[in-house]
Amino acid sequence: MDLDALLDELADRVAARVLEKLSAAPGHYSAKNPPPGKSKAWALRMIKTIPGARKVGRDWIVSVADFDAWLVDRASTPTRTKARPSNDVEALAAEAFRAAGLRAIR
Repeated sequence: MDLDALLDELADRVAARVLEKLSAAPGHYSAKNPPPGKSKAWALRMIKTIPGARKVGRDWIVSVADFDAWLVDRASTPTRTKARPSNDVEALAAEAFRAAGLRAIR
């Protein structure tokens, strides 16, 4: 085994140990220790998108303070509501005809 491969293997093992210690420590969330009410799958997808999250080995962790700040910021950001489709069938048909370059004749 060459030196680079040995160092890579050692780095992976050290990173895994550090992750275990940090994710088990109070004050951090990870996929192994997801936030309350969140699944491990959610944590795998979302923790890396939270500002302040950092990668330890192959996993992402985020502090409770950064997670809480993200929740507050996300709650204060207005969400877009989807426009409700019109129930007027004639208006929908007329719009479809116009989009196709046709005229509706009554």
